[in-house]
Amino acid sequence: MALTRFRIGPCGINLPHVHPRGTETIYVVNAMLTVGFVAESSRLVLNDIETDQSTFFPQGLLHYQQNMNCEPASFISILDSADPGLSVIAAALTALPDEALKAVLDEDVSFVTQLRLGLPAGPARARSECLARCSMAMDTPLDP
Repeated sequence: MALTRFRIGPCGINLPHVHPRGTETIYVVNAMLTVGFVAESSRLVLNDIETDQSTFFPQGLLHYQQNMNCEPASFISILDSADPGLSVIAAALTALPDEALKAVLDEDVSFVTQLRLGLPAGPARARSECLARCSMAMDTPLDP
């Protein structure tokens, strides 16, 4: 098993990722999180979980956690493998050759170049409406 405690800052998101060798369960220590995963047939499963609640993400499915509140959120992640693996989708996209990204996105090479420059490597800011509601600037540090 693997166990980690996470903090997501206000209006932050733990980027969409996959654990190819582990099912993940999370337990919310404080605050509320919006969580989701993409099941078979591209069906999105969304849930809001609050303090002292938990949920799980099946092995190998794309998932994320998002804090849409103005205070930091903490949760514990428990994976059923000591080596669950981790593939962050944004980082995986940058590993693809330009031709593959151009085809997937139906865009030209200049768009793909700009996309590579703008993809975050780790936790990122959430939607702009959350930042506005919390009176936070776009350049507010993510570290809670």
